[in-house]
Amino acid sequence: IPLRSGSKVSRVATSGEAILVTDLAPDLAASPLLRPEWARAEGIVCFAGQPLVFRGEVLGMFGVFLRAQAGPE
Repeated sequence: IPLRSGSKVSRVATSGEAILVTDLAPDLAASPLLRPEWARAEGIVCFAGQPLVFRGEVLGMFGVFLRAQAGPE
């Protein structure tokens, strides 16, 4: 996913801030970069992303697409 795509995934990688999206439906409808047909078929409802930071530099991100709701913990 391109870093400047405006998606939640790219936002984690560019900002260095973790994110939890508990209602993924609006993002699936708005983003041509995500695969809404895959997410719907798999029952994906939630996304959590954590930046991978080393010595203050964001090297990438770890993202999880979930079939169940998740909380901050």
